Amino acid sequence: MKRSLWLKDTQGIGYAAEKKKADVIVIGAGLTGLAAAWLLCREGRDVIVLEAAEVGCGTSGHTTGKITSQHHLIYHYLLDQFGEEKAKMYADANQWAVQEYIDLINNEGIACHLGEKSAYVYSHSDSSPLEQEYNAAVKLGLPCSMDSVSFSKNEALAFHRQAQFHPREYMMGLASKIIDKGGSIAEYTRVLKVEEKKDSCTVTTEKGSYESEFIVYATLYPILDHTLFAMRLRPVLHHGMAFSVEEQEHEGMYIGVNDISFRYYKNTLIVVGQHQHMGEEKNSYETLEEKARKKFKVGKELTRWSAHDQKSPDRVPFIGSYDPMTRKRFAATGFGAWGITHAMVSAKIIADKIAGRENPWATLYSPWRTGKLISTAIEKGKDTLRSLVKGKHMCSHMGCGLVFNEYDQTYDCPCHGSRFDKDGKVLWGPAVKGILGAKKSQ
Repeated sequence: MKRSLWLKDTQGIGYAAEKKKADVIVIGAGLTGLAAAWLLCREGRDVIVLEAAEVGCGTSGHTTGKITSQHHLIYHYLLDQFGEEKAKMYADANQWAVQEYIDLINNEGIACHLGEKSAYVYSHSDSSPLEQEYNAAVKLGLPCSMDSVSFSKNEALAFHRQAQFHPREYMMGLASKIIDKGGSIAEYTRVLKVEEKKDSCTVTTEKGSYESEFIVYATLYPILDHTLFAMRLRPVLHHGMAFSVEEQEHEGMYIGVNDISFRYYKNTLIVVGQHQHMGEEKNSYETLEEKARKKFKVGKELTRWSAHDQKSPDRVPFIGSYDPMTRKRFAATGFGAWGITHAMVSAKIIADKIAGRENPWATLYSPWRTGKLISTAIEKGKDTLRSLVKGKHMCSHMGCGLVFNEYDQTYDCPCHGSRFDKDGKVLWGPAVKGILGAKKSQ
């Protein structure tokens, strides 16, 4: 499986935690897990972060690196489906997250190529969706305007006071700050089992057991879940490519209504697009490259990669308790491609819950809210059952049939998003165990 520009550009450190007991164990060292660990350490909590691979090597290390509350076309939809009060919660939470990243990076001196930019949504055809979104964003108090852009006849929706960064550099820097605050990080320590008891939780890993009062699942999809989230999440695969450029043709960060997302980093153009459901067999890289070369003056391809995210039925993430009965375990998932700001929002909500504080956004993001979820969950369940009988190899998570992705050379689970290499080793969860016989019968 190919590595993103951010991973090719950085080196890991090799963290190993000696202690086995803490106030909080965070599972996953991506943007969400590290942000949660940082906020908790800053409040004096003893924290251990357990990571199955290396810091920032999952979906967090395969993003565009855009820190923005501009989430494509979302605010008009939220006003229509959730009403003004909850739409305002979403807007406030994500714009708060943008500023929290900027303040954290600047105050802690994290070197990660932070740059404050505007984020644009553009359209080459019908501009009415942009105008609807602009009116919704204005109503919700977001910093926006309609501005002209050189590559489209239509004005684009611009969100101001946004930012971009090098996500892996940021995560490596934040990991170092967590260590400085007394936290611990254990890499290559895959979690296999979690048991919640009356007064504590036991986490079993490949390298032994850990004890804590609280657990935070920051693993994209909450590992070890087979029912409550499994019926309500859908994995979506995203593709990215990086090209050399002689100059930056456009200032800012961009995403098209029905077109690619792009931004610049030094003398590199990063493009992301061609989203598809996990398990679909098509060459999305070829289409993405065609679009990039048609739209921009680009040189050689530097790298290509794919990553997936989990999508909730109503486009709002699930952030809160891992199940309706627990007060000790928390999870964050369903970011739907907007995980950078939602990682920080998740960290804040969960840190507040652990501290016993009220959070102004918690009701919107509750994993146990009702609405369109029930009918969607039923349909998702039908898809899962159909997938159970397909494929030569079965996912070790829930037995769904795997699809071999010839373009990334991985076995992908269309049900919940687990990915395995050609030898059957787990690359990304929720699976925690590999699959047997993959190489022999590929």
